[in-house]
Amino acid sequence: ETLACSSQGPPGHTVHKVKFDGELFCLKECAVWDVAVLQQEVRTLLGLAHPHLLPLDGLLLDRAQHRVYLQTAWSRCSMKEWLQSRPTDPQLRMLAGQVLTALAHLHGRGIVHCNVTLGNVLVVDSPASPAVPSPPASPMQSMQRSHAALYPLML
Repeated sequence: ETLACSSQGPPGHTVHKVKFDGELFCLKECAVWDVAVLQQEVRTLLGLAHPHLLPLDGLLLDRAQHRVYLQTAWSRCSMKEWLQSRPTDPQLRMLAGQVLTALAHLHGRGIVHCNVTLGNVLVVDSPASPAVPSPPASPMQSMQRSHAALYPLML
């Protein structure tokens, strides 16, 4: 059951809020033109276990339609919305530390998160544990925009 759909994000990407067996998920739909590049990136992203990286729960590749669907947990709100609740200084410092730790983990593996914004940082569990969907995460060697483009970071 698709509950909501948003075309916010990079061109060619759509975010779906989906309910399955009573649980909410985020399906990020992306256009894919180079399947080999996508497969390499997915292999890299699947090996990025870290407490502040939102895990990729599933992936569906529709080669005929040149689309890929990435499944992750559904977030409560974005950091932009979370900031409207006026978090305390310790909460803000904790969030900053989580963002920096997640980014350092990616950079240490040669991956650049190309679009960290308040709207891309998602609150997953509580105001103390925000998360970032990582639009383009690309190997530093190529510095090209990712086709998977919306892999999320859990903070």
